[in-house]
Amino acid sequence: MVKKAVPVRLMSAIFFLFLLVGTASAAPPMNPGQWQVTIKTEMPGIPVPIPPITQTHCLTEEDMVPQKGEPGQNCKTVDYNVSGSKVTWRMICTGDPGETESRGEITYSGDTFKGSAKTTVDVPGQGQMTMTNQMNGKRIGSCTK
Repeated sequence: MVKKAVPVRLMSAIFFLFLLVGTASAAPPMNPGQWQVTIKTEMPGIPVPIPPITQTHCLTEEDMVPQKGEPGQNCKTVDYNVSGSKVTWRMICTGDPGETESRGEITYSGDTFKGSAKTTVDVPGQGQMTMTNQMNGKRIGSCTK
């Protein structure tokens, strides 16, 4: 019995189909757009609870971190990583009130996410302060930029 060779074009088509499926499944389950983010901050040593704040952020597949520096700070996101539905990052800011380092993690589920970030601030003359932010987000529409 003579075996027929599989045509090169068919093999190429099958390879590219698997490549496309693999690439599509690697994208996190996040829908880009305008997101409403509620942040609850906890700081050790603060006797009065800090009230949660709600902000909006335009999040894209290229920038899925809903965290920006304070006015007067120069911030740079480093160690940015996307793995499945999880995004992790490290952000370093310089400026007033001192150097700040933040490490965070978010898990996306389409139009919602949950996550946390731990921030350490070196305040000149006062030492280090640490705070933890718990974040919940939901997509509220298209970006308004």
